[in-house]
Amino acid sequence: MRSGSGDALTDPRVQALCDELGIKIVDRHRYPEPGEARAVETLARIIRRHGEGHLCLVLSTLAETDNNKGQLDEVLFWVASDMVRACPEILERRAGDWLTMWDVCRSASCSSLPRICAASCH
Repeated sequence: MRSGSGDALTDPRVQALCDELGIKIVDRHRYPEPGEARAVETLARIIRRHGEGHLCLVLSTLAETDNNKGQLDEVLFWVASDMVRACPEILERRAGDWLTMWDVCRSASCSSLPRICAASCH
């Protein structure tokens, strides 16, 4: 592990993915601006549970949609992770629909994503 922004140690895989996708890691004591994240341990935990490729899909989904860049936090990372796992058909076969689904849903109302995803799978 190497030091990220601030005093937290950042998993180098998390740092590399965030750098690649234009997500800035900020100190955990600072409120993040749009496009910034401080929940680096959450991202490392997602890698440990589901792999680096899975986290790449999670982060690219959030980085490539406009409505969620302002709220890159622990809750949104887990929602995106759960949705990547729940809706692989949409993600793999209809990537444009996947991103549109995320653009339509603001992070504050991400509880509606499972319903939208389920309707889109049928």
